Amino acid sequence: TALEIIFQESCPESAEGVQAISWSADSTLVMVRQGNTAHLYAPMLSPDWRARVSEGSAGLTHSNFGPDSRTIVTVTEFNLHLTVWNIDSHATHVITKPKDSATISWSPCGKILATATRSECKDYVCMFDVADWAEVRTFPAATLDLSSLSFSRDGGHLVVADTQLRYLLLIYTIEGDLLFRYQAYEHALGIRSLAWSPDGSFLCVGDYCQSARLINTLSWKVVCEYAH
Repeated sequence: TALEIIFQESCPESAEGVQAISWSADSTLVMVRQGNTAHLYAPMLSPDWRARVSEGSAGLTHSNFGPDSRTIVTVTEFNLHLTVWNIDSHATHVITKPKDSATISWSPCGKILATATRSECKDYVCMFDVADWAEVRTFPAATLDLSSLSFSRDGGHLVVADTQLRYLLLIYTIEGDLLFRYQAYEHALGIRSLAWSPDGSFLCVGDYCQSARLINTLSWKVVCEYAH
């Protein structure tokens, strides 16, 4: 079949232009972020349907869909707060003092949202039940300035990377217990990227020293190292 345009929309004029585009997990909604507003379209369901979310004067630096395709997460400028929007019910929930968009992670089942917050110069990991947005658990992270947070593939662990100014990888259980601490070296820039294998058996850690280390998630041991 030939490629053809099935939907076209002229976005509102904006000095910033289109900054990000994302699809919902069920491929029914498209979100276009421009400046302080995220515009929503449903080209496959109802081409005339439109919606938008905005943080107003607080600005907007991040917007994305939740795994249920009907939830949107936005983060304001200066990380003042994170807002969870429900498209169907129009309900909102605000989480104050989030770190940034790299410290937001959904559990694989989509029932828990984890995010890092900072209070009194200390990092915390907070977990929320998406059914009622009750805070189910909060625990301190042993980091100087937490830079990334993600669930493991099975949802049983949380992977935390410290500031990029030092190498420190922490693995927590979802109960908040520190299971594994790994520091490949000291006195140099740290972790640059993390990637799970599709089956969750391995975690690959890339650093600023041009190396990638493969960690076995059963034993939590480094099984090999690749230098570039």
